[in-house]
Amino acid sequence: MITNLKSDIQAIIQSIAILHSIAYSDSSWETKFGLIFSQADSVRRAIDEIGMELEWADPDQSYELDTMAFIKALDMVGVELEIVLEAMK
Repeated sequence: MITNLKSDIQAIIQSIAILHSIAYSDSSWETKFGLIFSQADSVRRAIDEIGMELEWADPDQSYELDTMAFIKALDMVGVELEIVLEAMK
């Protein structure tokens, strides 16, 4: 059971790293938004499949603002999960 939890936490942290690589790439914000939210294999869907509930304020103003708001929310979760993962060692 602890092993599954540890694996889930590691998967979330990996998803956050993937999200960062997308968000800080040279692609257009529309492309980034699509990869993070819209496609069947998007990062957002992968996070949902893990079962993580994420509360974040969606400014719903532009691809860039929506994407960066999501990243900010995930970064806060990531910091907390890194602490938990370290404690599980």
